[in-house]
Parts: sequence; structure tokens; C-alpha cells
Amino acid sequence: MSKLLNSATLKKLISLINFALNILWKGKYLMKKSTIVFFIFLLLSFTNLAQNTSAAPISLSQGIYNVRDINLPIGSPVTARINDPNGRVIIFVIDNNQYMRELTRLDSQSNEQTLKPFNYGYSVIIFGNTPVTFS
Repeated sequence: MSKLLNSATLKKLISLINFALNILWKGKYLMKKSTIVFFIFLLLSFTNLAQNTSAAPISLSQGIYNVRDINLPIGSPVTARINDPNGRVIIFVIDNNQYMRELTRLDSQSNEQTLKPFNYGYSVIIFGNTPVTFS
């Protein structure tokens, strides 16, 4: 459960559960136990659905890709890596105004690089002889 919830959300959830249990056992309000249990379950369900999970790695070969079409995360840094020790790849990141935002070279000496956050409309151009994994 701790992987799905960050610490702030977990603290809020625990305080809400404590509040509900205090109301139930002190008897200030006339609520059935099953109603409170149902609301706690409902709250936990919505909290788990709202959390972001880590995206699965995306492997791309040479080509031109739209960031939105390949489901790369928007607004957070992305790590690009090659697994082939003999591979060489150049990655261009182009924004929606056709300006080059980033240029990265991956080879045997630097096989992993963290890219700046993408925005909608960005394109990624991969030029090289080995697939690139984005995570």
C-alpha cells in the first residue's frame, strides 16, 4: 500500500479513518458500523485510483515519434538508455515550434541519460543502430 500512496496522502487517510472511528465509538452521531466501513472502503478505492503508477518502459527504434502518440510522460523527466554495449544513438527533442530542445548522444561510454520533461506537441527523433528504452 505504501508504494501506491505517498506519505502526505497516507497521513490524511489515517487521520480521516481515526476521525470516523472516533465518531462511531463515541456515539455522537447515529451511524451504523457498516455505513462507516463502506465509506472507508470507498475512500480507499478512490485514493488508489487517483495515484500515479510508474510507467512501463517504452522501447523505440530509429524513427520520428510524437510524444503524445507513444505515451511518454508529460511534465516529468524521462531516462533514455541503450542496452547494447556497441550501440550508438542520437536523440533529438523538438518542440511544437520546431525548435530543438535537447540533443543527446548515447553510446558505450554513456549508455543512460536523463532527458528534460516533455510537453504536449514535442517530437522525438531517434537516429542510430540500437533501440532506446525510455523509463
